[in-house]
Amino acid sequence: MLLKNIEEYDHIYIACGYTDMRKGIDGLVQIILSQHKQDPYSNSLFLFCGRRRKYFKALSWEQNGFSLYYRRFDGSGASLQWPMRESEMEQITIAQLQALVDGFTVYPHVGFEPIQNPIYF
Repeated sequence: MLLKNIEEYDHIYIACGYTDMRKGIDGLVQIILSQHKQDPYSNSLFLFCGRRRKYFKALSWEQNGFSLYYRRFDGSGASLQWPMRESEMEQITIAQLQALVDGFTVYPHVGFEPIQNPIYF
């Protein structure tokens, strides 16, 4: 199989912070293993973003080899809202991945602060 349907993955992981986009499959596998202590051979999709936040790479194991997907965003203001917490890999949902690709953050904004003791004038 060349590419899986997104629903077929057990997990989607996002590598927070910047990744050197010159890295290929072997370099990204080493990042998954050494920095994030995850199993690159699991049924998971791993996402990486470069410093300019104009493109990302997605890596997955497909039973007999790795697949590497590369996506570049063009146009005015095209920039991913990538989480910047260094040295972390977080699990996200399909909806969060869709929000990211659509230009939104994977973490929804918190609404208004609750008022404990309202005072009316």
